[in-house]
Amino acid sequence: MESIQELRADLHRFREIVGRGTLISYSQDERESLLENSQKLLQRLDAMGESVLTVGLLGGTGVGKSTLMNALAGAPIASTSHRRPHTERVLIYRHGEVPLPASLTRNGLWMEIVHAADAIRHILLCDLPDFDSLVGEHRRRVIQFLENLDVLAWVASPEKYGDARFYAFLRQVPKARQNFYFVLNKVDLLFQGRTLEEGYGELGKVLNRFTQHLVDNDIPDPIVFAVSADLACDSGGLAPWNQFPHFRHQIFQLRDAMEVTAIKTANLDVEVKRFLSVVEKEILQLAKMREVLEELVDELGGERQEWAAAGREAMDLWLDGTFRSVVPELLMDPCHLVGPARLVGRTVQFLRGWSGPSSSDPADGVSPPREAAFLLRSQMERLANRIARRLLHRGFAADLETGAGMACEGVSPWERFLEKVREFTVMRLMDQKSAGPSGFRLIQWGAYLALLVPFVLAVSGAETWRDLLKLTDAGSLLRLAADLPLVLFTPRGLAALGSCLILLLLTGIGFYSRYKKSLQRRTQKFIESLKLGLGSLWEGELQSVIEHLNQHKAQVESQVGELSSLYAAGGKD
Repeated sequence: MESIQELRADLHRFREIVGRGTLISYSQDERESLLENSQKLLQRLDAMGESVLTVGLLGGTGVGKSTLMNALAGAPIASTSHRRPHTERVLIYRHGEVPLPASLTRNGLWMEIVHAADAIRHILLCDLPDFDSLVGEHRRRVIQFLENLDVLAWVASPEKYGDARFYAFLRQVPKARQNFYFVLNKVDLLFQGRTLEEGYGELGKVLNRFTQHLVDNDIPDPIVFAVSADLACDSGGLAPWNQFPHFRHQIFQLRDAMEVTAIKTANLDVEVKRFLSVVEKEILQLAKMREVLEELVDELGGERQEWAAAGREAMDLWLDGTFRSVVPELLMDPCHLVGPARLVGRTVQFLRGWSGPSSSDPADGVSPPREAAFLLRSQMERLANRIARRLLHRGFAADLETGAGMACEGVSPWERFLEKVREFTVMRLMDQKSAGPSGFRLIQWGAYLALLVPFVLAVSGAETWRDLLKLTDAGSLLRLAADLPLVLFTPRGLAALGSCLILLLLTGIGFYSRYKKSLQRRTQKFIESLKLGLGSLWEGELQSVIEHLNQHKAQVESQVGELSSLYAAGGKD
C-alpha cells in the first residue's frame, strides 16, 4: 500500500500528463472528466486528517439492516419511517456533537439523522439503500457515494446470501477488501424447530456456502459474523451462536488517529489505483502508435531512391525546358561590360523592351512550371495521404503531427517546399550573376585604349608627333594640344574619328557577343549545379518527414515510459 504522499504524487503526475492534452485515447470531454475526478481524489487525500470513522451497512431488501443499526447503537436510532419515504437515499446517523466530515458534500443523495447514542459517538453510521432496489442513475450514484465510507459491512440473511446480485454489486465497489465485514443476519431462523445440535449443523453449512461464494468473488479470507440483530436488541442474554458482540466490538472498537488514517488510506489506495488504471488504455494505444511509426520510417527509408528519381524527373523537366531559356537573361549583368560593349548591351535591352516588359527581378521566373510542379506536388500529397491512411487504418486521427500531412502556420508542405526552391534558386542566381568572367573588364579597357592610340596618331599626323618630340617646354605642349581639335574637324580628322567610332562599336559588339557566349557556358554549369542542389533539397523533404516520424516516435516512447512508471506505481492492484 502506498502512503498518502505517494498517492498524492501519483495523482499530480497524472493530472500533469492529462493537462498537456497529448492523450490520444480520450476525447476532450473525457480528459476534462479525468481531471475533475482526480481533483476529487486529491481533495479526499487532503481531508485524511479527520479521525471520525465512517461505517456503511449495505444489503438486500429484508435482511434487517435497520434492526442491526439499532443493535449496534444500543438504542432505537433507526426506524422504518426513516427508510420508507427515501428508498433511494443514504441515511447518515451522526451524533449531535460530532460534525460532518468536510469531504461529505450535500448533493441530495443522502439525508442526515442526528442521534444522542454516546456508544457510537466516534462512528458515522450510513444505512445504504437496498442494492436490489437500485436501478439506473440511482445505482451509479450510490456506488459513487461509497467512496466516503471507511468500513463497509455487507449484510445478508439465510434466505438471500446466495443472491447473484449481491456478488455482482460487491465486485463493483472500489474499496480495500481488508475493510469489508460480512454479516449473516437472522441466524435465529436456522434454530427454529431444530435442536441446538441440528441448528449448529445447519448454521455451519450456510456459513461454509456463504464463505465459499465470497472466495469465488475475489474476497480471500472473508470475515463473516453470524448474528441475530432481533435477539441482540432484547435485554436478555445472547445465545452462544450469536456473534453480534464480536461484530460490534470489531466495528466500534476505539481506534487511534493513526489506525483510522490507515483504514482511510487503504481505501483510497484501492480507489486511486483503480482510477489510474485508465492509463493502461493509453499505454496500449501508444504502443500501437509506436508500431505504426516504426513501419512508416522503415518503409520510407527504403524508398529514398524512388523519391529521388521522381524529383529528378520533375527538375529535369523544368530546368532543361523553359528555365534554361531564361537563365542567360537572369544571369546577365551589364556591370561586367564597359564602354561600347555596355552601350550595346543597354541598347539590346531597350529594344527588347519594345516587344514586352522584361523583369529584372531574379525571383521572377524561378518557379517550376505547371507540369513539373504537378509531378512534385502529387508526390508530396501521395506521401501525406499514405501516412494519413495508415493512421486511420490503425484507428488514429489523421491530423496527428506526423510530418508531410501537417500544415505549419497555415502553410502547406508544398507551399513551404516551393518557397525553399525559390529562395535557393534566387540565391544561386545572385551568386552567379555577381561572379562575371575573370579579367573581362580589364581586357575591354585594354582593347579600347589600343584603338584610341592609332586614332590620335591618325588625327595628329607624323609631322605633329615629330614636332612634339622636339618640344622643350610646357608651353609648346599646350599649343600642340590646342591645335588638335582644329585638326579633328578637318576632312582627315573626321575620317579618323568615324573610323575609330566604327571600330569601337564593332569591338563593343564583339565583347557583347563574347559575353553572351560566356553566359551560355555559365548557364550550362549553373543548371547542372542547380540540379544537384534542388535534388538534395527534394531528398531533404523525405528526410525531414522521416526525422519528424522518428521524433514523434521518441515522444511516444517517452510517454510510454512515463505512463508505465505511473501505472506500475498506482495503476496495478
